[in-house]
Amino acid sequence: MVYFPVIDYVPSDFPMPVARTTISKWMLLLAGWIALAFGLLGIVLPVLPTTPFLLLAAYCFSRSSSRIHQWIVSHRWFGPPILQWQEKRTISRVNKRRALLLICLSFSLTLWLTPLPELARTALVILFVGLIWLVARLPVPPNTPVATDHVAPKLADSYEQ
Repeated sequence: MVYFPVIDYVPSDFPMPVARTTISKWMLLLAGWIALAFGLLGIVLPVLPTTPFLLLAAYCFSRSSSRIHQWIVSHRWFGPPILQWQEKRTISRVNKRRALLLICLSFSLTLWLTPLPELARTALVILFVGLIWLVARLPVPPNTPVATDHVAPKLADSYEQ
């Protein structure tokens, strides 16, 4: 039996409906592990996005195994973006910029370095535009003041002297 250390980040009243049949539970569990594997590959491969696969893994695990779902949302690397999406339906501005940059880079390199027929290039460009549009529409959390409350009074005091 594998032990996953659990830190209680998810509220106890968080709705996690479980799969109704054993077959659907095992299918969701398998899909969760596959999505997690693709998410891990996405960390090192610029072509694969990480966050969507982690969100898919968290969804599948929430329906099939509360223990593994608890592990993935309490993980120090995977947990914060998943919880941010589950609780606020937003992604961080840094992750959004990184995703847009990597999408542009990977599609540009693919179109430039790969000999493709015109139809495949056209389909790739349409996919690129659709993906950029989709990621650009994802909401980010509202801006929070970045240390301006602490800096501004000190600057004002130094000018008064």
